[in-house]
Amino acid sequence: MFTGIYGPTKDSLRDQCWLELHDCHSVSDFPWCIMGDFNAIASATEQSSLKGPIGGTRGFRDWISDSGVIEIPLSNKKFTWSNLRDAPTLSKIDRYFVDLSWKDFFPLARLEGLSRIV
Repeated sequence: MFTGIYGPTKDSLRDQCWLELHDCHSVSDFPWCIMGDFNAIASATEQSSLKGPIGGTRGFRDWISDSGVIEIPLSNKKFTWSNLRDAPTLSKIDRYFVDLSWKDFFPLARLEGLSRIV
C-alpha cells in the first residue's frame, strides 16, 4: 500500500493527521510505504535555524515510534526544504517511511534528492 502525504501546516491539525495515518496503516495487512511532505520535523537538528521552528515535533516523533515505520534515509542531502531567503531557513520535512514487511519486499530501496532547478 502506498500513501502520499501533504501534512498540515497548522499545529491544531497535526495531531489529527498523525491519528489518521495510524488508522490508515492499522486497517491493512499489506506492506506500507508512506512518503511526502509531512510539514513536521522530528528533532531540532532537522532545521537550520532555531527561530520559527516547525511545530508538531513531539507528535510526529510519537507517530513514527507508534507506527513502527522506519525511514529510508535521504542519501545526498541533509535538508529538503528552503524558504529561499538570502539567509535561508532549511528543514527536513519531506520523508520516505516504510514498514518492515515493505522493507522485506524492497530491501534495496533508497531515496536520493534531486537538484533544484529554478
